Order: sequence, then structure tokens, then C-alpha cells
Amino acid sequence: MGTEATSVVIKRKSRTSGASCAKRRVKIANTGSDITAAIASRADAVLVIGSANSSNTLALEKVARNVGCPTVQRINGVEELDEAALAGARIVGVTAGASAPEDVVQAVIARLAPRDGVEEVDVTDEEEYFPPPRTLREVMPVLDAVAALATGGSPPAAAALGGSFSADRAVNASDTLAALEG
Repeated sequence: MGTEATSVVIKRKSRTSGASCAKRRVKIANTGSDITAAIASRADAVLVIGSANSSNTLALEKVARNVGCPTVQRINGVEELDEAALAGARIVGVTAGASAPEDVVQAVIARLAPRDGVEEVDVTDEEEYFPPPRTLREVMPVLDAVAALATGGSPPAAAALGGSFSADRAVNASDTLAALEG
């Protein structure tokens, strides 16, 4: 069916494959209310996919309204989409609550049939460091020394240099999670 939208902006909790639609543009975002606010500030309409009893979904809906987006709809799925309310919207934002299934998000994108395809939006900087508790930080040099001893290295040198246990800032959590996903 489709709407008149040329762009759709989508916020998701997880990475998406960057689905593309041939006729219009859809924007996909990855995380948080900051992205929802960024999307809603430039969209003519925002769809929030998720349950009416989900605090996350309701928070995202509130963010979109507070930014001043003229049309905000909360929907459980494509069957609740009010396409008449989207008439004239050139950019439609789509955001999803934490438990909204990816297939529902993709169904909404397909129904919107954005003329200029799909664009993923990500404004989240995940460079924040969350140090381990002090007691664990104090034990890390000992763990490095034990690891060095077990592998035939020099325990004092390992403890002094800060081995893999002490160098926790060098490990990117997003990369680690992505590797675990498969």
C-alpha cells in the first residue's frame, strides 16, 4: 500500500541488517531515547512500535511528543498503522520498544514502502568506561602475574606492565558483544 513518505527513520535496540526499500527512504536507528529525539526532531511523523503497557515504549512515545513531532502513533504492529494520519508526511520516524520483534519493525517498513530506501541512524557514542569494582581492580595485577606464571612468563613483569586483566580499557564492550552474537 505505502504512504507518501520519502523517508522513514527507525530506532532499534539492536543492530539491523540495513533493510532497504526501493521506493522510499527509511532511516533505522539503534539505541536509546537520544536517537528517538534526534529522529523526531526532523520527522513529520513518528511511529513507536511496542505494547501500551511497556514502560520503554511509552517513554519513547513521550520523547517523540516532547520534541514536538506533529504526529506520533504508538502501534503494536502493522495492522494498527493509521496511514491516513501519515498523509503528507515526507519523513516518518520509526522507533521500537525493547521487546518489539524485528519482524514487526520490518513489516511496518514494508507497509510504509519508503521511496528513497532505508537509512540507519545512530547517534549513540558508547565510549564510556565502567571500571570494575575497586576490590577486583586491586586483584587484577595478581591475576596477570598468575597468568604469566602459568604460561611460562615473568610474573613480576606481567604485574608491572598490566597484562590482559589489568588492561580492561583496551577491550571494547560493543566489539565483544558483537563477537558473542556470532
